[in-house]
Amino acid sequence: MSKIHVVNIGNRSCSCRRWDLTGIPCNHAVSCIAWMKDDPDKYVRDYFKSDANLKTYANFIEPLTGKDTWPNVDVSRCLPPYVKKMLGRLKKVRRREMNEDDSQASRYSRHGTTITCHLCFNEGHNRQRCPLRGVSSIAPVEEDTSRSKSRASTSTSRGRGRGRASTSSIERSRGRASNSARDDPSSSRVVVSGLEL
Repeated sequence: MSKIHVVNIGNRSCSCRRWDLTGIPCNHAVSCIAWMKDDPDKYVRDYFKSDANLKTYANFIEPLTGKDTWPNVDVSRCLPPYVKKMLGRLKKVRRREMNEDDSQASRYSRHGTTITCHLCFNEGHNRQRCPLRGVSSIAPVEEDTSRSKSRASTSTSRGRGRGRASTSSIERSRGRASNSARDDPSSSRVVVSGLEL
């Protein structure tokens, strides 16, 4: 079913309201003007034509002079307001009006939710205020100390290169050598940490 529109050529209007709003004949008006064997350009509003543009700038526009030629006025100079630096942290967010939307309104509200601890998995507190927080931290410390002791023992037993003899073994060998020399003055051999001298 096609829509029927009424065109009034004298008032330059159409029931589709496009000619009234734009000032240019719509397709319904153009078909009526073509049936009348007339030119559609005659029914365009005058402010779309070049004559209206020439009338707009027909008057002479006087140029303005510079600021140095302006008259001086006996009025005190308007200064910006004095800004007093307030104590505390600076506010980077401006105060919003009553009808403005809050920027934080899109965030999820925690009202009515229960907090669950990730250490004991009980509700009512978080990980920072868990009573088992100090107790659970002892176990990894003991493991770390045991690991460090085992690493120290393995590092001293393995060592690098030939290694050095301990002072206790050297002192023991010296003591044995001195005792043997006292007992047998003819012996001139001394053993120090497994080496013959």
